[in-house]
Amino acid sequence: MITYIGLFLLSAATLAFEVNLTRIFSVAQFYHFAFMIVSLALLGFGASGTLITLFPRLKERDPTRILTLLSWGFALTTNGSYALTLYVPFDSLRIAHDWRQGVVLALHYVALATPFFCSGTAVGLLLVARPEKASRTYAANLTGSAIGCLLAVVAPSLVGGEGTVFLSAVLGILAALAYRLSRIAYRLSRIAYRLSHIASCILHLASCLLLILLTLRPLPFLEIHLSPYKSLSYAMLYPDAELIFRRWNGFSRVDVVRSESIRSLPGRGFRCSGQPPPQLGLTVDGDDLSPISHVPPGFTSLEFTDCLLTALPYRLRPDARVLVLEPRGGFDVLVALAEGARAVTAVEANPLIVEAVRAQGEWAGNLYDDPRVTVVLEEGRAYARRARGRYDVVVLSLTAPQRPVTSGAYSLAEDYRYTVEAFTDYLARLDEGGLLVVTRWLQVPPSEALRAFALSVEAVGRVGGDPRTSIVALRSYQQMLILVRRGAFTKGELEAVRAFAAPRAFDLVYLPDIRADEVNRYNVLPVPDYYRACRGLLEAEDRDAWYRAYSFDVTPPTDDRPFFGHFFKWRQAPEVLAMVGHTWQPFGG
Repeated sequence: MITYIGLFLLSAATLAFEVNLTRIFSVAQFYHFAFMIVSLALLGFGASGTLITLFPRLKERDPTRILTLLSWGFALTTNGSYALTLYVPFDSLRIAHDWRQGVVLALHYVALATPFFCSGTAVGLLLVARPEKASRTYAANLTGSAIGCLLAVVAPSLVGGEGTVFLSAVLGILAALAYRLSRIAYRLSRIAYRLSHIASCILHLASCLLLILLTLRPLPFLEIHLSPYKSLSYAMLYPDAELIFRRWNGFSRVDVVRSESIRSLPGRGFRCSGQPPPQLGLTVDGDDLSPISHVPPGFTSLEFTDCLLTALPYRLRPDARVLVLEPRGGFDVLVALAEGARAVTAVEANPLIVEAVRAQGEWAGNLYDDPRVTVVLEEGRAYARRARGRYDVVVLSLTAPQRPVTSGAYSLAEDYRYTVEAFTDYLARLDEGGLLVVTRWLQVPPSEALRAFALSVEAVGRVGGDPRTSIVALRSYQQMLILVRRGAFTKGELEAVRAFAAPRAFDLVYLPDIRADEVNRYNVLPVPDYYRACRGLLEAEDRDAWYRAYSFDVTPPTDDRPFFGHFFKWRQAPEVLAMVGHTWQPFGG
């Protein structure tokens, strides 16, 4: 029986370590490496099966002794492989130019697969050594694995991602203790009962080890080392940078950094004199820095919001009821309140983000405790689908930084906020005449913003509207704003858009009555690519053919293919390969 307790503990440790590694690699590197952990675990388990097949006599030896050694091996290699990733770091952006990074990656693979090799060998040995008790072996293994998955969700909130690594190792040591106790129990019938005192001493030592390992979490040399290309790494290079908030939960790590160098006014016009307020930087998994702005509590207007693209919807819908989806540091909530919104519902999926903003208190204007703001802790898409209320303005916040799209580096990141079905859910939350607000970054040729425009076109068509009369788009030098109206824009609204854009040097991209001589006036491109692409899409008789002919894949994503960041087409391959080594991004990005 004690043997199966050991297997239960080892299985729990294995799954806790595996799931936690996906979090650690999401923080330390990028999302691509979280997928790698599954293959590492399978590699380790597969190698263990090969070992047992090649050396069948292993099952004839004392299994509890081998299981004890394997459990210790798991515990030691768990800590060792984690330390290796810290002090022999892999630089993903150099691998295209530096062969040594390939060696480092291979070393990481071998080191991180070893704990799973030890665990897999332990499970396999029990199965082949005691085939008549396979049902008990499976029960202990699967139950432990289930508990390990639960532990991987709960433990980071308590001891952090680093502490969860050591907690997995402690479970491995406790599994070794259980296997050791099973040997002692076997001999108690022949040896004096005083051996039980030895077991008691071992148990106490293991408990002390648990406490020691858990206290290691705050030590700086054991903290995760972030990729130097992440937003938080850049922010911490500022001379006065100071980390003032850090929390973990089961699916993210949230940090807040203070520095006078942090300034962000996305979508600002060239002709605006308003200066950004002092700001903090909020990151999730060390990336995608979003501002938390210093504003007075209860503010009703702010000078700098007048020059932002996202101020436009509130000029068309004064005193609006606003729904802001995934606002992160709350910048879009702040803009809505400063531009006269009556009430704002902020829907944020990550409770740590809300905690981080609230932790700034009056410095951040008590933004998420403002009586005009209702905070809902829920995924934005889910809220838009289940809610029954209607709004004058629905804002889909842009929280991702500008990224290169040529290399297809973000093609595997699914995003269910940007699908045709999601946009129809957002439109369903609008009152008659309400506005859906979508902002995306500019690239040349158009890609990201054009795909968002295509999503708007398809969604309006699905709800029975006419996209040629229900969509407006304009751009600054960095971003494009798309307004989707529930119903056709009126002539007065179109004139208001023109009156807003001209003094702030925003370029018109598409209006239902736009003229060719109105575009590309201020932030001048060699050719008016955005105007031509948006108009060409709307006027195309066969949109599928238009998408096929376009240089990037800008077809609107659906829930079946929710990859908004996938723009790559195979015919781009020669151009991408030709750029290798000539840009700071690998693979021609």
